[in-house]
Amino acid sequence: MSHISKVFPLDQLKQVEVKVEKNRFDFEIDEMLAITQEEQSEFPFIPVSPCLGYSRGLYPEHPLLIGLLLGFLYHESQTGETDERIYNIAKALNSKNRGKMIQALNKVEASKLGHYPPTRFIGLSERAVNLGQSIFSLFDDDVMFLASTRDKVISHPPLLDHDDLVDSQERLFFYTKDKDFFDNDERIAIIDNHLLNGSSVLNLIKKYMINIHQEKRILY
Repeated sequence: MSHISKVFPLDQLKQVEVKVEKNRFDFEIDEMLAITQEEQSEFPFIPVSPCLGYSRGLYPEHPLLIGLLLGFLYHESQTGETDERIYNIAKALNSKNRGKMIQALNKVEASKLGHYPPTRFIGLSERAVNLGQSIFSLFDDDVMFLASTRDKVISHPPLLDHDDLVDSQERLFFYTKDKDFFDNDERIAIIDNHLLNGSSVLNLIKKYMINIHQEKRILY
């Protein structure tokens, strides 16, 4: 498709132009990107993705389908196989029709992806936990999920804790019932929904994952 661009005003003096060069599913640029502001933040302008529920009310099926779409893309990247349901999901999302979204969601729920290489999914921060759980739900076999939160649960010690580089005053705590979460040699997929957390992801890998198993494959 032809390139699509849009100018986002930041304030009275600044603006940023964003150009989309590849758009496999023909999503509208306003669905993929918005610019927000957080009070008392060191980042005055924050890029977010409305399709994940940022700054916009959505049907609850919408972000669930986005997670499943990402799960199909992950599957495709690892196997080279394209599941045709990925296009049904994109079509339902573009329709903005809740009935069609529910139909697409039910079609996926009726037949998940099985016989998949063992993978450990990690949701990095609260909103990414929801996204990660949606991706995780696509797979039937040999997958596990590690949730994270900024809250420390007194009765349940975390498997890991990690300083969050986006806000140095806060930490992330990772919880799971599976204490052997990292004992095997599975892939690790770190899921995040925040474009500013790249440094935090890299720090998490350096701080924990490499020490846990030098040869473990880490995908993010």
